[in-house]
Amino acid sequence: MPFRPAFLPAAVLSAAVLLLPACQSPAEEQTAESAAAPPPAAASSAPPPAPVAGAAVVAPVKVVTVAAGQEGETYGRFELPQVQLPDAAVAARLNQAIVAASFVGEDDWQGLSARQAVQRCLREYQENDHQGLTSLSYSVVHNDEGLLTLARSSEYMGAYPSADTRCLVFDVRSGRRLTMGDLAGDTTALRRHWRAAISRRVAAFLQRAPQDFPDDSALVRELPGLLRWNAATRQVDFDAHEPRFYDFAVTRRGLTLTYSFGFPHVIQAAEPEGDYSFTYAELRPWLRPAGPLAPLLR
Repeated sequence: MPFRPAFLPAAVLSAAVLLLPACQSPAEEQTAESAAAPPPAAASSAPPPAPVAGAAVVAPVKVVTVAAGQEGETYGRFELPQVQLPDAAVAARLNQAIVAASFVGEDDWQGLSARQAVQRCLREYQENDHQGLTSLSYSVVHNDEGLLTLARSSEYMGAYPSADTRCLVFDVRSGRRLTMGDLAGDTTALRRHWRAAISRRVAAFLQRAPQDFPDDSALVRELPGLLRWNAATRQVDFDAHEPRFYDFAVTRRGLTLTYSFGFPHVIQAAEPEGDYSFTYAELRPWLRPAGPLAPLLR
């Protein structure tokens, strides 16, 4: 089936423009090289080894670009990153994990090599009269200490065009994509800390709203409901497991967690900034001291 941008449900794509906050990628941390790469070797079926506490620091890995379409074009250009490692089995596992994470929910895309995936993207773009997925790109957010954070961006053209950027975090020692549970021993406390930060931002946003939107009093009245603001508690009313740790970035300085309220297309630009950056010192009580972040916590 044709590919829709990773992480965006079909219902959302058909109903609204999504411009989700991107995890930032400082220029000094971008080490990707643009080069064609051969298809990775078949991934090993053996379970990946877990990160080893106290493992030696791993230097930045080489990241190359596998691409299809005309270089320099905004649309019709599709890129996926792949890594080169001394351990071919780990490299194959990590490269397959990158492709799989880029096409979440699309079973018939799973198992494709990066080259097969970008070539299929280009073919469907041409066959569908330049509709559907129109571009794929990435940037390197962090590449050191055995950890690789990639910001993957996609654009989709249809009745409601959309753009999406999400971060993917990998352990280059094992080739695994990491979840927040791999990094934090107490995700419940971490979620409470994140909720408090979101509520503080929303409180300040609502206080400024009359000045920020002086010509749209109707929007100002609507904002508390869209932001699920509880005036009595002065907090956002979250569902039980919100915010979810779907989109986060490991950086040199800390973690960036991204949350979106999912504003409708027509007022998308009015949604508060969704990136929340926390230093490792701030998060230390809840992180795993012997986990993948250990080198960054020293």
